[in-house]
Amino acid sequence: MALLAVACDKKEPVTPDNPKPPVDPTPQVVKVTGVKLDKTEATLMVGETVQLSATVEPANATEKSISWKTDDSSIANVDGKGLVTAVKGGTTTISVITKDGNMTAKFTITVKEPLSLKVYHSGKEVGDSLIYRLESTPGDSISFEVFDNATGAFVDADNLQVSSSSKEVATYLGNKGGSGFVKAESAGLSTLTFSWGDEQFGSFTLKVLPKPTEFGIYTHTSLDYVDPLSEDLKIAEEVVLRLNPATATSFLDLFDLINKSRILDDKSIMWESSDPNIVSVNHSGGAAYTWGVFGNNAGTATITLGYGEFRRTFDVKVTDYKVYFEGKEAQSGGNNYFMGTNQGDVFKFSLFDNTTKSFLKTTDWKINIIFGATHVDVSYTDTECLFKAKSAGFMSINVIDTSDAEEFLIRNLGVTIKN
Repeated sequence: MALLAVACDKKEPVTPDNPKPPVDPTPQVVKVTGVKLDKTEATLMVGETVQLSATVEPANATEKSISWKTDDSSIANVDGKGLVTAVKGGTTTISVITKDGNMTAKFTITVKEPLSLKVYHSGKEVGDSLIYRLESTPGDSISFEVFDNATGAFVDADNLQVSSSSKEVATYLGNKGGSGFVKAESAGLSTLTFSWGDEQFGSFTLKVLPKPTEFGIYTHTSLDYVDPLSEDLKIAEEVVLRLNPATATSFLDLFDLINKSRILDDKSIMWESSDPNIVSVNHSGGAAYTWGVFGNNAGTATITLGYGEFRRTFDVKVTDYKVYFEGKEAQSGGNNYFMGTNQGDVFKFSLFDNTTKSFLKTTDWKINIIFGATHVDVSYTDTECLFKAKSAGFMSINVIDTSDAEEFLIRNLGVTIKN
């Protein structure tokens, strides 16, 4: 047994045929010395993304794990693979950090908000097109303002640029203070494109109309459409326009005799009254082509309408006449006469001047019977129009002022003659 134990404990000698087994060495760790990014900065619009790629140094570093971080996630965020997303306007930093050694590389991102700018002209936002009519001076300057919807205010135009598709029609003059200026060179069409820095924010068609050489003024008593070429509506400078409370407002249209079109309200049109206490004139908001003339008090005033370098003037006479029927102010309807009420079956009309508090002489007014003339005989006294009733029926009459060169309708009335 002892011999057997010795035999078992005996080690084989190391010989060339029996080499010593190798010993496993301790593994060598390669530390991280740095990290680099493929980009260091970028500018993105809100919603855009950029992919970052990080390189850990040295290439044979043992631990190459990295993590990503943003300084302000409200401006831009980054996922675990380095994909950066722009969130809102501003500037922030994206960092990549190595697990080994906390080595860091940084990426600066600037995020831009979409422009919320609008083009304004004469206090109104410009849509798809703008019509501009050349005035008296060639090369009129058209001003534009820039409105920021985000702040709700107009902004300084220092960064404004405007390009024109047709410089024969319009050219950009530059900006000053809060406005940009475009020069209207000649009649025609041009597309104006508005940019703020490098970014476009507006574009529309500018239509430049030729300078007028003549225009006409037409008058009517309602906002209904009238034929602007009707010569009986044209106001010559010597004609007096009449107003009376019964006929209320008179309306004026301006008509471009060269371009054969109504003249719409624009900055090249001026209007004024020599005495607004008697007559006032204003652009009517109900129709873009109509100006209203309003009689305020009895008297005469001169109205001037100008278009470019041209002017038209005419007088407006305002009266305060009232029609009386049988000694009382006549009504629009319900003027009834019962035959046999007065001796000889005669009923009377008269015209009262509320300003002078006196009745007008019949040499300055008359009555026209529009319908029902067979029911009466007509005669006049110094201040009255007498109707002698012959039969029952309905009559429509016009009371006419004849004191001026042209007859003027004071009032239309209905009268019913009853048995």
